[in-house]
Amino acid sequence: MKNKANLKTINWSIFISITKDEQYFLTILYVY
Repeated sequence: MKNKANLKTINWSIFISITKDEQYFLTILYVY
């Protein structure tokens, strides 16, 4: 389970670095 959690965290880190737009990212957080 820890490995899956780490993968998920890495995916989020990559996703955040790709967007680089905090407002857009916050909007996604509110939507989901």
